[in-house]
Amino acid sequence: MSNPPKELEAVLLNRSGSRRGKEIQFLCPVHDDHNPSASYNIEKHAWICRACNAHGGWKNLCDRVGLGLLPSASKRGRIAATYPYHDAEDNLLYQVVRKDDPKDFFQRRPDGQGGWISNLKGVERILFRLPQLLAALEAGKEVFIAEGEKDVENLKALGLEATTNPGGAGNWRQAYTNCLRGARVVLLPDNDDPGRKHAHKVASSLTGFAADVRVLDLPDLRPGGDVSDWIEARRQEGLGDEKIRQGILKFAREAPSWEKGIEDTASPTLLADATKNPGKDDLTQLELLTGVVLEAETFQSAQREAFVTVAVKNHRETWAVKSKNFRNWLVFRFYESQGKPPNSAALQQAVQLAETRAHHEGVRHQVFLRVGQAGEAIYLDLGTEAWEVVEVTPEGWKIVAESPVRFSRSQSMSALPHPEPGGSLQDLQHFLNAGSESSLALMIAWLIGALSPTGPYPILLLQGEQGSAKSTVARMLRSLIDPSEAPLRTQPGSEQDLFITANHSRILAFDNLSEIKPWFSDALCRLATGGGFATRRLFSDSEEVVLQAQRPVLLTAIDDLVERDDLADRAITLYLPSIPSQNRQTESSLWGAFEAARPRLLGALFDAVSAALRNLPSVAIADPPRMADFAHWIAAAEPSTGWPEGTFLGAYGANRQEVVARSLEDDPVAVAVIQLTYERSGWEGTATELLELLGSCVGQAISRSRSWPKAPRVLSGWLRRAAAFLRAVGIELEFHREPGANSRRLISLRKILPANVANVANVANVFPIRATSQSKGQSDPPSRDAKLLPATQRDNSASQRNAQKGASRAGSDAGDAGDAKGCPSESSCESSEELVL
Repeated sequence: MSNPPKELEAVLLNRSGSRRGKEIQFLCPVHDDHNPSASYNIEKHAWICRACNAHGGWKNLCDRVGLGLLPSASKRGRIAATYPYHDAEDNLLYQVVRKDDPKDFFQRRPDGQGGWISNLKGVERILFRLPQLLAALEAGKEVFIAEGEKDVENLKALGLEATTNPGGAGNWRQAYTNCLRGARVVLLPDNDDPGRKHAHKVASSLTGFAADVRVLDLPDLRPGGDVSDWIEARRQEGLGDEKIRQGILKFAREAPSWEKGIEDTASPTLLADATKNPGKDDLTQLELLTGVVLEAETFQSAQREAFVTVAVKNHRETWAVKSKNFRNWLVFRFYESQGKPPNSAALQQAVQLAETRAHHEGVRHQVFLRVGQAGEAIYLDLGTEAWEVVEVTPEGWKIVAESPVRFSRSQSMSALPHPEPGGSLQDLQHFLNAGSESSLALMIAWLIGALSPTGPYPILLLQGEQGSAKSTVARMLRSLIDPSEAPLRTQPGSEQDLFITANHSRILAFDNLSEIKPWFSDALCRLATGGGFATRRLFSDSEEVVLQAQRPVLLTAIDDLVERDDLADRAITLYLPSIPSQNRQTESSLWGAFEAARPRLLGALFDAVSAALRNLPSVAIADPPRMADFAHWIAAAEPSTGWPEGTFLGAYGANRQEVVARSLEDDPVAVAVIQLTYERSGWEGTATELLELLGSCVGQAISRSRSWPKAPRVLSGWLRRAAAFLRAVGIELEFHREPGANSRRLISLRKILPANVANVANVANVFPIRATSQSKGQSDPPSRDAKLLPATQRDNSASQRNAQKGASRAGSDAGDAGDAKGCPSESSCESSEELVL
């Protein structure tokens, strides 16, 4: 019997079947699930199950569904060949089994007891002869990819390295592509449309991963034939195996290297095929879009977000699967073939398919935003339409067309110019109103630090009165690394908004701030050193979304905003001078000159990063400051900047000393603690006792203000945050318990020599408070400017006004904690408005 019986179609339709064009969908006879997962092609007389991958010809199918039309069923069921699939450690994972019928294949895996299980549920799919393939790649050998295991065995018999993917045509996976990174690959398609489509799909997938890809259409191959048929035909002509081998190698060398886009002319794609014979192919919109999705590379990021990499013109682009860019690409590809957009339901299902592939194929890659790293090289995405990147190594830098790391982009990202050699970072003095050489050095240090692939990153705070060009300086600094359609933004309304912004921008720049609320201060600290934010996924009851980021941050403000020591400890604070009227220029002339210089400035910045990579292993800092990684990085980059050795670290250390001094003198609690410790050379007691004692030092005007801590535990929290700054001015702080069963928690304050602030020779003279514990209500903390005068000449009335403004650090904490347990005292309720946070 050469054709299937007419009864076969009726039997299949009775198995919950339905006719769809030239195919019948029905319940698989192998695993007999509740869903019609098998399909039978009426024209090709072949069937396959999408769930268990069982497949074969019509005779095999008749046998499966019980038609009993095979007179020699026992012989027909005999196994003709088995093809074992071993993993990289040579462990047997599964077999592909071929029976007498050349179209009758199935797969099975060991059951661990000497038997077999006829499905591959939960088993990783791998390339055929994987251990031998990996050895060949390590030896630099050329690899042939055929369409079936029999072809691979015949190529192996000729002494050629070959492999194939399980399931044959149409079943190539991205995981197989990853195995062939850097290989020289030759594809041998069967001489039919499915074979050519499969070869072109594999070639497209390998482009950018393999070192060289060629598709070899063997000459004189009969229609529908494969490489095994071609080898047998040559043997029939009397050629020996060595001549056949040499012939294949010759044809492979003569075949042109595969180029992106060649499939558009070499062979019709699935979408083009659907329009070739209108009315004869009933592929649905979803099936057409599925073919497009299968052309893309799907994977997970390190945070398990689904991403896709697709070929666009002559380059590759990476997008989040749920992004608008990917949806637009799907719509455009569909429109190219069909002349109309797909319906929204098919489009949504195609996106879900891409997301499912990304999560279940097991491939994971790091996705970077603007700056990435691979090995010892750093890469910067230029943001151009061609997706070019700059590669920076210890030897130098260059522009490369194909990035070895994956970059994603936000809608607001702007392009950088092509960098040029020969520039100097010190040329920035012509554009940035730094005010001093040390301030310029710190701005440049912040820029170099922002190009480090990992943090921590100090927060750059630019302060100054109106007319000091704070916003212009901020725009210029950002435009050298991460230009954006909206370079400067207002303070976000919530922590979630902040981390969403951080996930779409390399540099965060917030302009003209009037205050830094406690939640914003804490979030900026986490961004500087690395942190995350977790929230519930939209329209989900329990699924969580985690936003993680570590980013360089830039802030501008008129007033002193950093009120918490933990933020001040991570900040570079620069005060920009006002620009005299005779020195002002128009925006157009300033930016015109800057844009002309930007390519060379960018090249000089890459020179500094290259020097940092080259010198970092040999850099040693005797007394590293906070942000030690940043300090080592800028010290390693310094030789390329033209400044004398130690310029960066000297400026950074002096800036930190100034930050410590300003932070402490603006805080009445700090002034009181310093005065108390230095008057007594130390102190020990409970937080309650210390709060009462400090209150008597500052007087009622301060102790009754909202800025003063109202509860002992609030004071303890302030002390913990200020410990580093207190240590810098010679005060060691320790929390401990006294011995015994009913022990108390004690605080110890001990005077030590100043460790990090070299210019604080006499702390008591820098932070004086005339009043003592016996003169309640008569003392006031000094103003910031008061330290420039002798203690006897300081204006204490001005000091009190500044203290009321500057001491909000402790007050914010009091507000946070005052109502934490139901507003423990009336005075605590004065700060309840702060509890909105």
